[in-house]
Amino acid sequence: MDALCRMGEASQIRLADEFGLTAASMSTMTTRLVKAGLIEKRVDKLELRSNVLTLTPRGKKLLKAIYREWNALDGEISNAIGSNNSERLGYLTHNLRDALGGKTPGRKSADVRV
Repeated sequence: MDALCRMGEASQIRLADEFGLTAASMSTMTTRLVKAGLIEKRVDKLELRSNVLTLTPRGKKLLKAIYREWNALDGEISNAIGSNNSERLGYLTHNLRDALGGKTPGRKSADVRV
């Protein structure tokens, strides 16, 4: 949902590519999110064989709550190990992810927060 929020809208194929998943796996996940009312799926007007996904208002509300929790956790980490070490930890984990071939779905690698 975080990636979809950054992308605004995306096809299931693009999301599958961003996450390194098969189209079938992404379809299973998106079906669950649609049933939960967190995303909506519609046929792409320009590519009739493709589905476009967007967050619903309910999905956006849940994502805001998730972001609040992430920020609270960032604060706890910073309080536990200090702000400099917390920033360094973020930097190192992003470097490790990149070194292992990962990336943040829906974000260009140059846009990564550190």
